[in-house]
Amino acid sequence: MHLPAVGPAWFGMLMGTSILASATYAHGLPAVAWPVLVLAWVVAVVLLGGFGWRLARRPHELAEDLAPAALSSWGMLGMGVMALGQATGLIIDHRWAWWVDFACWVGGTAVGFGFLALIAINFRRMQPPVFAHGLVPVTPMVSAAAAAGLAEHTVFPAFMGVVAVICFIVAAGVALPLFAVVYARTLPGFPPVGASCTAFIPLGVCGQSTFAAQHISAVHDAWHGPALVWGTVMLTLAVVLGTYAYVTVARGLRHRIGFHPNWWGLTFPVGTCVMGSHQLTQVTGAAGWEIYSVIALVLLAANWLFAAGATGRALRNLG
Repeated sequence: MHLPAVGPAWFGMLMGTSILASATYAHGLPAVAWPVLVLAWVVAVVLLGGFGWRLARRPHELAEDLAPAALSSWGMLGMGVMALGQATGLIIDHRWAWWVDFACWVGGTAVGFGFLALIAINFRRMQPPVFAHGLVPVTPMVSAAAAAGLAEHTVFPAFMGVVAVICFIVAAGVALPLFAVVYARTLPGFPPVGASCTAFIPLGVCGQSTFAAQHISAVHDAWHGPALVWGTVMLTLAVVLGTYAYVTVARGLRHRIGFHPNWWGLTFPVGTCVMGSHQLTQVTGAAGWEIYSVIALVLLAANWLFAAGATGRALRNLG
């Protein structure tokens, strides 16, 4: 079995673990959230340390990670770092924890926009568009949600509120057209079997944009009405896209696809739907959205266990 070296392709593990910590805490399960947060930090240290050690020993391999075909995977590093910061601020809820969140936001946002520029430069060399190409364009949406959340906790509130809106507009303006093109090229069929798990990536736009919009509306009152409409449309769309994604993965498993770190793509996008619908519940008080969020949380936990189990088996087989 051949697995990618420690690098951006593995940071879906950090994304999924971090958002599982946030989602369980948001649903009143601190006894689960705290150990998962600790695990997320362990994953972050191992991945960042392993990536740094690999490049220190074999610096020429950085060129492989910066090749056009690999640029999209850097979105997982940016989003993973920000998701970890958000989980830390939410669960620990102390001033220093929010500064950790801010530091993670700065690093993750820099990665997201930096690689968004690189993808724009290399776009013609990345044709045809596929679901995985959406990883970097989704990153500014995570930045928007994190920035608005930080603004609510008095970390440069005016500045962060403006940045949140800019990040939201950039992400929506790039990611939505991109995914529309990918679906138009793919439907009524399916992506290549080996890329089955990437069909979950568009759910990240649906859930994260809902979560971001509600947080932005808390900073900018004019966003309140549009944010509710946006969230309702996006989370309804997520049900359709999620059904397609699960069917796609089931098809891939029937074809006995081998393990790849992209299997962690089953986690974070579903987690964004957990957080987005939960935030919509907080704003509207509608019980239906909380039921939606609980169902999505169960799916997130199941997907995380599936990805973790597959990762453990793959690493054990390598030994």
